[in-house]
Amino acid sequence: MTTSTYRFAVIGLGRRGRYHMESLEAMDEATVRCVAVADPRDPTAEEEDRFGSSFYRDYRQMLAGTPDLDFVLVGSYAVDHVEHALAALQRGIPVFLEKAVAFSWEQTVELYQEVVRHQYPLFIGFNLRRFPATLAMKRIIDEGSLGRIQSVLGHVNTGNRWSQGVWSHFRTPPSSTLVEGKLTHDTDTIQHCLGAEVVDCTATITRNIWTEGDDRPMTAGDSCSISGLLSNGILYTLHLTTTGPDYERRYIVNGTEGQLEVVMHSRRAGQTPAAVTLWRNDEEPQAIELPPAVGGHGGADFRIHRDFVAWLQSNPAAPYDPRSILTGMIIPFAAQESMATGRRIDCAARLHQATSGVT
Repeated sequence: MTTSTYRFAVIGLGRRGRYHMESLEAMDEATVRCVAVADPRDPTAEEEDRFGSSFYRDYRQMLAGTPDLDFVLVGSYAVDHVEHALAALQRGIPVFLEKAVAFSWEQTVELYQEVVRHQYPLFIGFNLRRFPATLAMKRIIDEGSLGRIQSVLGHVNTGNRWSQGVWSHFRTPPSSTLVEGKLTHDTDTIQHCLGAEVVDCTATITRNIWTEGDDRPMTAGDSCSISGLLSNGILYTLHLTTTGPDYERRYIVNGTEGQLEVVMHSRRAGQTPAAVTLWRNDEEPQAIELPPAVGGHGGADFRIHRDFVAWLQSNPAAPYDPRSILTGMIIPFAAQESMATGRRIDCAARLHQATSGVT
């Protein structure tokens, strides 16, 4: 693929699917145009006017009836992600897949093994890696400014306002649970920034606000504490809560030579939207300058779409970071199993089993 004009289709034109579509079409680096949509609902008047007969209710009909696609954007429910992604990949069409990549660990392994065996061109939408504060955090860790890293704490507070607004969505099948939908971001980012994979996982999951009339199992809770070890000996802890003044994501990275405090992004009144502070032993704290935010999620969405198009321009003959299919999902699924069984989950063994003999 050498041209700078790309025709794509969307499977699942919900909130995130539409957001990705509009952001891709607004890029300056290339001409990107959505030419077809598949969604089981009826089209809106605006969608009917734009797509006409190219708005399909069946993704199979769309793929069969839309020739010369340069890629497919999959933004459907997570329970359908693997089916939808593989349907396009098996036709030789590159795929941008929104996270969470799958609805279960079994689906996750199936996707990984199929993608690796056939070297399908799959790109996962882990945009938290590309937040300005994340890029700064990884750079400082890689430079060794903290010495030997000992632990990392991530705290995700979705806040009362946001949480109440999505309560019915996340508690209604086939939606992913909040643990899967939100923490796949963070579990991928922690492993990516620290250059290590998860070894084990123990979790406690509770409900703070999603209790009345909810008959789903407790693993579908809205608050949790997850902890374990990474393969380089670093202790990780993740907290997710749904009660607080507003949406915020923070990390603290502790090393033998200092500490890094990261506000990944915040909507709290009076709080800087993003900030990184380096505290080295016996030195004054250093505020790390971050680039100005351009576009959604502090510019991360712009960066991921730019990276995706650059990857397309390289005429990919293999997936982009296929290991992240597994590592981005194993901790949320292991956390739910740990809560249900009261056991520590051996994540390293499961990763080994999923990848053994797959080439």
